[in-house]
Amino acid sequence: MGQSFRKDDYKWFYPGKLTDGIPGKMFYSNYIKTYLERDVSDLVNVEGNITTFRTFLKLVAYKCGSQLKMTDLSNDLNVSVNTIKAWITILESSYIIFMLPSYHKNLGKRLLKTPKLYFLILVFCAIYLD
Repeated sequence: MGQSFRKDDYKWFYPGKLTDGIPGKMFYSNYIKTYLERDVSDLVNVEGNITTFRTFLKLVAYKCGSQLKMTDLSNDLNVSVNTIKAWITILESSYIIFMLPSYHKNLGKRLLKTPKLYFLILVFCAIYLD
C-alpha cells in the first residue's frame, strides 16, 4: 500500500502511449477516431450517419456531469430515442461512459430521477470539447 506507481506498473493500460512516446493529444485523438468513430459506429450500425454520431459524442461530452435526457438528445440530432439508447449502451458497455444514478432519501424518487452521465476517461471529454 502507500507505494507510488512506477511507469512499468501501469504500462498495460495504454501501452502505445507509454512505450512509444506518442504525444498525449495525438494518442487520444487517434484512439477516438479508431475506436469510437470506427469500431463503435460499426457495432451500432451508424451507416451513413457518422456525422450525427460524432455530433452525438460531442453533445455527450458537453453534458458530462449533468442529467442525461435522451429525448432532448434525440430531438437535437433528429434520431429516434431508441438510437440514442443504443449509442449510450455501447458507450457504457465499452467503459467509455457510466451513468450515475441519482441519490435521494426517498427510494421512489431515487428510482424515478434521471441519472447523470460521466466519462470514465476524462481525456475523451476534454478532446471532444476542444
